[in-house]
Amino acid sequence: MSDINDGIHLGASTFQRPLEQLAEVMAQKVKREAPKVIGAPPYVAVDLHIARAAGVLLCIVTELQGHFRFDDNGARINERIHAVWNALMPVFEIKELYDERYSQLMKDKRIAP
Repeated sequence: MSDINDGIHLGASTFQRPLEQLAEVMAQKVKREAPKVIGAPPYVAVDLHIARAAGVLLCIVTELQGHFRFDDNGARINERIHAVWNALMPVFEIKELYDERYSQLMKDKRIAP
């Protein structure tokens, strides 16, 4: 009967403060496995998502430049593409994309700074 009462209490309080209760329950469940993840500030995840979105856009820009070869005289497009790739290299997924595809693509299509 205690389990039913606990379930009813949890169900009734679901709409009152769901995030706080979820954090409490998860902290108790995975306290030993990942204490740093639970206490991690949310802006870390947002920063990672922004970097990944920038990586997707950079892949698109690199593909477009490789295909159309826009004039690089005044805009310094190639130089800027390299600068952004270098800025995003600390993100693991971006470095992996660069190493697997875009490093060779930029050499083949002569996208050099």
